[in-house]
Amino acid sequence: MQTSGPVKASAEALRGLIPLARSPQQFLSVYMQVPANDDTMNGLRLRLASRLENLAQELAGTPLAKAFTEERRALEGFVKSVRPGGSSLAIISSKEAGVWSAMWLPNSAEDHVRFGRGAYILPLVDALDEWEPVGLVEVHKDKARILVLEADRVSESHHFEADVPGKNRVGGGAGARYRPGSIGAEAQHSAGGGAAARYERHVQTHVDQHLKEVAHELDETVRRTNLRRIFVAGAVESRTQFRTHLNHELAAKLMGDLPVNPRGGDAALIGQLSQASRQAERDQELALIQEIVTRAEKNQGAVAGIAPTLAALQDRQVRTLVLAPETSQEGRQCPACERLLPPEDIVCPRCDAKTRRVNLWEELPAAAMSLDVALELVHGQAASDLWAYEGIGGLLKPPAAH
Repeated sequence: MQTSGPVKASAEALRGLIPLARSPQQFLSVYMQVPANDDTMNGLRLRLASRLENLAQELAGTPLAKAFTEERRALEGFVKSVRPGGSSLAIISSKEAGVWSAMWLPNSAEDHVRFGRGAYILPLVDALDEWEPVGLVEVHKDKARILVLEADRVSESHHFEADVPGKNRVGGGAGARYRPGSIGAEAQHSAGGGAAARYERHVQTHVDQHLKEVAHELDETVRRTNLRRIFVAGAVESRTQFRTHLNHELAAKLMGDLPVNPRGGDAALIGQLSQASRQAERDQELALIQEIVTRAEKNQGAVAGIAPTLAALQDRQVRTLVLAPETSQEGRQCPACERLLPPEDIVCPRCDAKTRRVNLWEELPAAAMSLDVALELVHGQAASDLWAYEGIGGLLKPPAAH
């Protein structure tokens, strides 16, 4: 197996690795932080060597020991020549599956080393959450553009120009505009000032058609890129008119207005959009946890805590599983039916088999995927609120209609 890289992670590459969580083969999964002042990687190598040695001792005498030794040897040879290139180094390796992926992650991932069936992918899911596409619509009366930002870079950019008549047309005629008090203004008033109003309506018709077409293109972009958050920029009047052309689905995705400095350039705009999107994500995460906690306490379509969440998950009642990734919890797993259980369940209640200790955060992503359950990770205040419930909760499926 050839070891190459590491390369800068992309959203496409991360999505390709996520399904490996359900692989039956053995994987060595490594995530290591790179401090800003570690320009030699010596600190990372020492931390990694310590974790690998601890893991070797845990696996000694087990059927996994030989396979782990081979993966470890390749990994340690690889990191000898690695130089800094990102905030975290992620390596997913499986000689058995013929998989090797070494990537620099832009976000900070906690040190974690695991060897076992399937890849440990929770930090990759977290990175994808941070890189989720966000849209910006900048609208004016005669032009517009739609930007899609993914992984902090512009993945799509669409520009629109509209043939809107000028509001301040010069010269005579029914639609002419004159300075107040001028001879032309008095003549226009005496001839019937309604001509100017008709011209204004004519201009507005063109503006409305332009904004309607932009809304249609935004709808197509959302369907193509699966945008969940959209910000609007541009002149206040244009933004207000644009909102009237949005259908219910698009309006629900609007996160607010983004003040754009026309002299700031696209780099500043991308920074603003990234920051606004992350804040909106944190606000949505906090609202989600508040909903879960409130409904769980009332036993109304939600659960919180290890035991009730795992029970609901195994009974196929969960539609959205929520974890606080900054922490992790120990649990148990039945070797016969693979049921995930709370740490106090030494014996599987279904199989009567003796269970084994597992890190739930390592096992839950694969379990969620196998049950077609959405997985959400929360941070900041939302994570702190969820830690009060052991860092795990979920929204339940609606009751089946009878």
